[in-house]
Amino acid sequence: MSDLYGHQREVRSRTRSGMEPVRTPDLSAGSDEHVEDLAAAYALDALEPDERERVEFHIRFCPRCAAAVDRDLRTTGMLPFIVAGTVTPPADLKA
Repeated sequence: MSDLYGHQREVRSRTRSGMEPVRTPDLSAGSDEHVEDLAAAYALDALEPDERERVEFHIRFCPRCAAAVDRDLRTTGMLPFIVAGTVTPPADLKA
């Protein structure tokens, strides 16, 4: 579980530690709006890069959306544990 919480802390501290240059997303694109509706897709790593940046920027300043992302990160972290036994995917899955 600590990895899930650590991910959010890492996202928040990345720009302060100098690991990446600070880039401010385009606020005219709606970045000032809450991103709760993107929290699940963020946790599943299913966002486009610009949407991911928007979420990461926003949750640094918005406790409400940060809590939604944290909740969904914890939920997605538990997904591997809800499958009982080994499941063999159907042969036509890739199609």
